[in-house]
Amino acid sequence: MSATIGSVLKSIVAKHAKIYVTKTGIKNFLAAAKNARIQYRFNPIEEPVIGSQFSYVLTGGYHGEFEAETIYTTDMLLELNKVDAATLEVPDCIVEIEGKDVISPTQNIKRVTCACKIFGMEVVTPGDSQGVLRARITSALLTAYPTIAAQ
Repeated sequence: MSATIGSVLKSIVAKHAKIYVTKTGIKNFLAAAKNARIQYRFNPIEEPVIGSQFSYVLTGGYHGEFEAETIYTTDMLLELNKVDAATLEVPDCIVEIEGKDVISPTQNIKRVTCACKIFGMEVVTPGDSQGVLRARITSALLTAYPTIAAQ
């Protein structure tokens, strides 16, 4: 008997990349964004098998997340997770992360694009007088597979 195993966890991490979030046709640039992360996979489902030490492993539902931190530049950032008045749903946003592939010999510009719904936002004040006001996207769930393209 063979088992179908879920895909391994995939992560995309970008430090000091350009990040754009588009919602309802308005494209927002996240200034000085840092520590952006996209993580996605199929969740495994384990079913016990009587008389065996090994479970039957099935491919479960797709799950993906997006997180980022940026300088708080505009109140528009707080609109990213605002519920649509007509549908009472959090609308999809398109996230684009643009950065340089530093491992590749050609160091191409890579653009990662994904659709997500942003549920969690927080505004963080600096711990001292040296910092800046920051906005964090703490909880965003992907609604499609991310795409990666080189320029």
